Amino acid sequence: MVEHVDLIFNYGGQCFRKPQLVYHKKLIHVWRGYEVDLLSYIDVCREFKEKLAFSEVRQLLFTAPSGGFYVIEGDEGIRTLQNLLSDNFKVVNFFAVDNYKEELGLVPNIIHYHKCDNVIEVGTYCDSSEEEENGETVSSDYDSEELESYKTQKELDINEKLDKYKDLKYGMTFSNLKEAKQVIDFYVVANKRDIRVKKSDKGRVTYCCVLDCPFRCSIYKDGKDQGFKIKTLNQEHTCYETSENRRAKTEILSQYFKKKVQNNPALKIKDMKEHLDSVLDLEVNESKLKRVKRLVLDKLDGSYADDYNKLEAYAQELRMSNPGTDVVINLSRDAME
Repeated sequence: MVEHVDLIFNYGGQCFRKPQLVYHKKLIHVWRGYEVDLLSYIDVCREFKEKLAFSEVRQLLFTAPSGGFYVIEGDEGIRTLQNLLSDNFKVVNFFAVDNYKEELGLVPNIIHYHKCDNVIEVGTYCDSSEEEENGETVSSDYDSEELESYKTQKELDINEKLDKYKDLKYGMTFSNLKEAKQVIDFYVVANKRDIRVKKSDKGRVTYCCVLDCPFRCSIYKDGKDQGFKIKTLNQEHTCYETSENRRAKTEILSQYFKKKVQNNPALKIKDMKEHLDSVLDLEVNESKLKRVKRLVLDKLDGSYADDYNKLEAYAQELRMSNPGTDVVINLSRDAME
């Protein structure tokens, strides 16, 4: 077994199913010449959280010599990884699923890895920006400005006053155009401005104010990655604030009221209206708020149904990982209620 390895922490990219798991690389953080005996699960997870702005490591993965993805769980998984290291495999790529994202299903555990698995491709690691030289990955230090914009993006939680959406950041990245548009909608509501779409297509969207105002924001598809990025930004406003806002759409308001309705399904429409008026100085008619509440409740019911639907898939995984064992699921007729 080798004594030192290079550990590469991948972040900011995206995973896709095509149908196998595919990762499109974006940013990396590197530990060079790390002593193998010191490798621990806690240290790897801590690096993702403390250095790369992950709120929590929900799932830790690495790419095996075959290029396929495997899940690592605890130090037992780390010990299995240590046994795989060799002169031909001494650059380890780690990936983490943050707490705000769903776990990647159907990814095998490293403890089930055997060298014969090398012929089975369960995923692909797509290097979109780095090259290889003499068999080793050529790595670079992560871009501090990109990391800062990535942190900002991850911290955009929805509080009552939408404080996190008061300002946009140049270079801020989004996984897709829908996500970018939602952030802009929240920005508009938080700042009470009458902003409209000037141009929009599959690869870009540009915003301006209704009046002759300096504000401009253009979001384009990033040529180096699968996502989108703010590439033009002027947040200066000379227009007046408004309490009636066309960008306060049903989908945006449903996200805003999600926790309130989940915690109190009997929340009255009148109270929702008064809340928006007093906290955000936003006027919304009751018919729209009725649609907002129904959308939240429908999604809540759907999430419960999805959880129950996953039970059989979970049972099948148990049967596969425990040959000879039968698994039976019994649900109450009143379970959904």
